[in-house]
Amino acid sequence: MHIEQPDEMAILNYTSGTTGYSKGVMLPYRSLWSNTRFAADHLSFIKAGDHFVCMLPMAHMYGLAFEIMNGINKGCHIHFLPRVPNPKVVIDTFTAVRPRLIIAVPLIIEKIVRTRIFPEINKPTTRLLRSLPGIGRLIDRRICKALSAAFGSDFSEIVIGGAAINKEVEQFLHRIGFRYTVGYGMTECGPLISYEYWKT
Repeated sequence: MHIEQPDEMAILNYTSGTTGYSKGVMLPYRSLWSNTRFAADHLSFIKAGDHFVCMLPMAHMYGLAFEIMNGINKGCHIHFLPRVPNPKVVIDTFTAVRPRLIIAVPLIIEKIVRTRIFPEINKPTTRLLRSLPGIGRLIDRRICKALSAAFGSDFSEIVIGGAAINKEVEQFLHRIGFRYTVGYGMTECGPLISYEYWKT
């Protein structure tokens, strides 16, 4: 009987964020294991029985490592979007599932912020109130609570990656104290390169 060794190829994954033709990346078992181990050590807020919503394709290394393998390793419930993602489908799914960890590309976050929040905060009265010392902070807390509700309210953090996040949206999220972080990785690294919990 063959026992897989750490340096043996576990998966041949084709790059998604490349120019030209996708390139096959040979990832060994140790690469998958190290990402799963990292998640176990650094995402300690995830417990057995928590819920994940898979929005990234399963052929995407980040989705495979942190939504599927991490979810299975921790004993979580893994849910899949019923249709192609758009703000309504995503919000309805998050409201029903109430995921503990959300991993998303910037476009999903930006669309939700721009369709659900920006129209409200750009009203003249809200803009005036947000500019007032003291009151502005209270308004921002309420905005943060409303935005958190769109993501199911129970999440510990949202990890955004896969592309650059819009500067205006990122500054807004930071100002209201939203629970998010930006991660970075690439298929060849199996995939994680950098991550830091949102509170640090």
